This record gives sequence, structure tokens and C-alpha cells, in this order.
Amino acid sequence: MLLRVAVPVTALHEIGHTIDEKRARQILRDLAAEGLLLRVDGERARYRPADPEE
Repeated sequence: MLLRVAVPVTALHEIGHTIDEKRARQILRDLAAEGLLLRVDGERARYRPADPEE
């Protein structure tokens, strides 16, 4: 499963939060830094969930 910026933005919007694309990308980078997501495309903001074993 690949996560794009639109996924967290849409999810946050549905629960009443407003977030711009720049902030959504920062959230994805933060999650990747914590090891929860892995970046799968070096040129685009495409991530996948990290495997629990890693």
C-alpha cells in the first residue's frame, strides 16, 4: 500500500482539521524519521508502512 500526501490530508479533513500539502509532507517525513513509514520514491512523496520486523 502506498501512501500519498492526499491520504493524510483527506483523513484529517474528514475529522475537521485543515492542513495544507506542505504540512502533510512534513508529517510524512516525520513518520518516516520515526520508522513508521518507508519512502519508496526518492523524487515523489510516496511512502509505505514500515514492516514491524524491520
